[in-house]
Amino acid sequence: MKYIPWISLVWGVFSVFLIGHDLNGIHKFVFFAALFAAVALLGVFFPQGRSKALDWLKLVSQQSAAQYILFFAVPLLWKTELWVWLTLVTTLALSTLWDPLYNRLWRNAWYRLFLITVSLTLVVSLSVVTWAPRLLNYSTGVALLVCILAQVGSSFAAEKIKQAETGLVGFTPTTWRKIFLKDVWQGFLLFAVYALSGTPLPPLGVWVVEGRIEAHTDTRSVECVTRIAAPAGFRSGLIHSWSIDGSQSFQDNIVLSEVMGNGIDAKPFTTRSRKQAFPLPYEEILKKTLVCRVSLPGNGEIGAIEMIPTGTPLLEQP
Repeated sequence: MKYIPWISLVWGVFSVFLIGHDLNGIHKFVFFAALFAAVALLGVFFPQGRSKALDWLKLVSQQSAAQYILFFAVPLLWKTELWVWLTLVTTLALSTLWDPLYNRLWRNAWYRLFLITVSLTLVVSLSVVTWAPRLLNYSTGVALLVCILAQVGSSFAAEKIKQAETGLVGFTPTTWRKIFLKDVWQGFLLFAVYALSGTPLPPLGVWVVEGRIEAHTDTRSVECVTRIAAPAGFRSGLIHSWSIDGSQSFQDNIVLSEVMGNGIDAKPFTTRSRKQAFPLPYEEILKKTLVCRVSLPGNGEIGAIEMIPTGTPLLEQP
């Protein structure tokens, strides 16, 4: 038995490199998301302590499901450069690799709530991006709803476990008030962490694969070209926000036509925006650092492209 944690650790690390982000990988993601939800429901109707075998099965299944969900998201968050989210998810993912640590942490109510909330948020994020991208316009509300649902579900499960331990049956009005009113601040607290990241609902699977700013001397303009990777089925508008030297004194947002996803591992979708009107002469503009930030409507930034000042165009086209 003493070798089981080591075997689990080796398999967990090895399986990370087997995770794919193609359609098959997304199907596995959906499977583990369903497993995560099923085990959570199992924990409500069959509380801890009834069967050692069932308790072990629930713990291992929950750990494996959370592990896949979190490690699936890590490289996508890295590509999107969402550093706060990447730190949160990576920390949680690493905590699931060593069984003795995970078992000890799982007994802590805050860890359970945080793990459940982040995992649920990632599942909702990929689902929204793949099948309902227009909901990204309301990402703040969706993220808040996820936090509240996770908190209510976690509190409900905790009360069921407490009932099983004390032999009580049924919920009193005081218990319901505790679940829906007294403990709800925990959901708002987790949402505040999301809000501080600048992207309450990370658009999993959408990122800027490649970008460049081109200078066109014939039309005295500059053009931002971005190639966007997104899951098949993704359809959303895109915003190019132009600025000079990162200054907020000049910022121009250009809303582009709809971006269509071809698949995370497929050919990226190319978008372009061109700027001709600037507060400075064209020759002076070429001596500045031009920044084109890329974002989704109602959501945070998914990438930024810079043109380093050279005094001459980076690319001339006749």
